[in-house]
Amino acid sequence: MLVDRAMTKQAETRREHVLDLINRLTVLPTTANVPMRILKLQRSPSASAAQFAALLIADSCLCSKLLGLANSAWFSPARPITKVSDAISMIGLRNLMPLVFATAIAGVYDQVGLSPSVRRRFWEASVFKAVAARECASHLAPEYAEEAFICGQLQDIALPLLFSVDMTVWPETEELLHCQTEYRREREQMLYGADHADLGGRLVKRLGFPAFFQETTRGHHDAPALRGMLTHQGLARSIEFAAMMPHNPSHRGMDVDRLAEFFESTRTEDSPEIQPAALLADIERHYRTMLEIMSDEGGGDGALRSFIREASQELCVRLESMIGESCMMTSTFATLERELKEKIQQLEWRATELDYDGLTGILNRRGLLSRTEEVFTKASDLGIGCAIGFVDLDDFKDINDRYGHPLGDLVLKSVSESLQEALHGCGIVGRYGGDEFTFLLIADEPSEAMAVTDRIATALGDLTVQDNRVCVHVSASIGLLWVGTPTGSNKLETALKEADKLMYEAKRSGGSKYVLGELKSAG
Repeated sequence: MLVDRAMTKQAETRREHVLDLINRLTVLPTTANVPMRILKLQRSPSASAAQFAALLIADSCLCSKLLGLANSAWFSPARPITKVSDAISMIGLRNLMPLVFATAIAGVYDQVGLSPSVRRRFWEASVFKAVAARECASHLAPEYAEEAFICGQLQDIALPLLFSVDMTVWPETEELLHCQTEYRREREQMLYGADHADLGGRLVKRLGFPAFFQETTRGHHDAPALRGMLTHQGLARSIEFAAMMPHNPSHRGMDVDRLAEFFESTRTEDSPEIQPAALLADIERHYRTMLEIMSDEGGGDGALRSFIREASQELCVRLESMIGESCMMTSTFATLERELKEKIQQLEWRATELDYDGLTGILNRRGLLSRTEEVFTKASDLGIGCAIGFVDLDDFKDINDRYGHPLGDLVLKSVSESLQEALHGCGIVGRYGGDEFTFLLIADEPSEAMAVTDRIATALGDLTVQDNRVCVHVSASIGLLWVGTPTGSNKLETALKEADKLMYEAKRSGGSKYVLGELKSAG
């Protein structure tokens, strides 16, 4: 029993370390191999977007940055971008190079702290699975070959993190990767508090990949789930096939009879017959070719220093050119800007007057309700969850009566700033009236909304406001209502009233806390 408890404690510690890494990562660890090839390619005047895509897709660090940016609010695509080639078209080759080189430099000096040889080993393993998924998809789902490559590449994306958090259990983890799925999952749970597929899904989400890649990474060892979530069964079989490949590229021996049984058992009427031996030969050939193309031509510190130096020089040239062009455009449009400036100022003033609170600078009730209605509509269309929070300051009237309205106004401003900072771009906040504030959160599940509200409650609970005369401590009562995916029956007015009731429940129980509730659908 004592061993089990110790193991559980160790697993919890390792899991916390992995989750902390995931939350801190902005780029994945990478080698200089792919970026060095891109550096050479961009000097060719005849280089095409397809050639860049063929290189970029082979590096999960660069691939994740491109797909994350293409699917971000900056571009707001009508549908998720799942192909690197489409992401390049959206971003543009001119903007692509500074992004690639800056990302590559950050990835080489990664936050995980892996040595170059270890980064190379994990990269080779990811490329091997990616090639396996793509070659299988070329037979079963050729239109999804690029997506299959990325899915295969992301399957073991969490393994470098597991390696880094506790190398004492890594040898056992490597052995587990060759075991049957259920035993492997149970043992990984004992070692890390989670299995690498679930952690990989979290990391893929953190990096901004579309939900498609999050789901396939999380479910790549769960064949029934894969086939249920993907409409194209050929793509599902290709991802499942890649998951069967060895995790270590130096141990690539596969039982041909086992593969034949797999293809026969999953074959549909319209799918082609696959010869496992021929497929394995194709995978080995293409994998070897890719390693040769991506070789670092000697490697070592010298090659790395050369890449950093050349990439930095290219960045300087690109940025200088972009700044120069920006200055020219500014000069060209200066006259038009002067003519429009007065009208723009009038429109901004009107928008501020109508939708923003004059004291705190955040949305007023009108602006908040308008934007919340819009978010409800979009969340309903996309199947996204929402939560409504109602905040009321404790004993605010006493502050005004005792210290005067100037300090009261300063308190309201400080609370507004704390709410905006605590939300971290995951929602909107407004002053509902007096000392009441309302916020809207976008979240996948109630626990995410509670985590943000914990931040808000902590921020307000720690808040003190001081002027040259006095220092006061601020606290608040918060009602948090989980709405879920808004429907026709989930009216905003009803949600606000329910959140208000929860806030008063928190206040009646002593204040300085929040109460959680869930909106019940009408009918």
